[in-house]
Amino acid sequence: MKKNLTIKVLLVMFAFFALCLSGCESITINELRSEHGIIVEGGSFEEGSILVSQEIDIKSTDAESILDTLSNKVYNRDGMIRIFDIYVSYNNKKVQPNGKVKVTIPVPDTDIENYVVFHIKDSGEVNEISPSISRNNLIIEVDSFSYFVIAEKENSHSHKYDSVVTEPTCTEEGFTTHTCKCGDSYVDNYTKELGHTYNEGIITLEPTHFYEGVKTYTCLNCQATKEETLDKLSDHEFHGWYPSWEYDSKHMRECKCGVVEYEDCIYDEGVVTKEPSHVEEGIKTYTCTVCGRTKEEKIEKNDSHAYGEWIPSNEADKHERSCSCNEKEIESCSYDEGVVTKEPSHIEEGIKTYTCTVCGRTKEEKIEKNDSHAYGEWIPS
Repeated sequence: MKKNLTIKVLLVMFAFFALCLSGCESITINELRSEHGIIVEGGSFEEGSILVSQEIDIKSTDAESILDTLSNKVYNRDGMIRIFDIYVSYNNKKVQPNGKVKVTIPVPDTDIENYVVFHIKDSGEVNEISPSISRNNLIIEVDSFSYFVIAEKENSHSHKYDSVVTEPTCTEEGFTTHTCKCGDSYVDNYTKELGHTYNEGIITLEPTHFYEGVKTYTCLNCQATKEETLDKLSDHEFHGWYPSWEYDSKHMRECKCGVVEYEDCIYDEGVVTKEPSHVEEGIKTYTCTVCGRTKEEKIEKNDSHAYGEWIPSNEADKHERSCSCNEKEIESCSYDEGVVTKEPSHIEEGIKTYTCTVCGRTKEEKIEKNDSHAYGEWIPS
């Protein structure tokens, strides 16, 4: 009985220790993701592990050193090349996977159809891997982490072209340019140039009898211009009329080509510019209405004296006027009714002044004194 109890106690203790051991077993992770979208599946990494992916600048000395290890490998050295340092960090230490892991890397360039991945291990060994592609992702399997070089296989590039149409212009043909991202390009689909479409043109230099003219046409599409020469005019291009120096009573005009044309002057009805008298002839002046030339015509003397203005004569109450021939004419003055220029009083006589209405001569007549006193203003006595 005592022996059976001992056996039962031992079984309970063994179950307890087994339970403790199972509870203390660590938690593992089988999928990690990096900031570049890289995914690692498998590897049984400790909880808290971090997937790190650092891209190496292709122009850096580190990249140059890494690529030196691929000197005997075949790949497109002029194509796309990207270098990643991929590893898992746990407690700030790099750790390797437990067995093989699947690494998924986003495709760097979807225009590339065939990739090759070089896994450069820490030992310096280089493994060449042909990745599978699924949904724009490269998928590889590895058993350790280090540097990974993603490149194009040599002669594996399949061109994918973007097309740009260049429309034809008035003077240049149109075409389509096809360009691949790799730099390859070609041109096709040539179309004939359109040619100019000109407007009706405007005369920019009027033709004359002496010079040719110019008519300018402008393209409605590109504003290019062309010129057309206009023939000289057959009609003479005369200047204005002016008096001829060769012929009296004619005027002339001259063309630039040297041709001279004459016409008779056309005079107006004339204007008397000097009146005639019985001493001198008069003058009538005529003016050409076209060129302004003038001519004069004499007006005969007449029989009438050309008397001047009436002036008082030396004879009393008479006035006289003289002709340029010294002939005189004398007449009696014709006085007006007179004006009292000084009033008479009972002390003094008055004066009445008469003026000739023809020559302006004056004469005075006394006015008798009167009997009325001429009192001043009243003042205090």
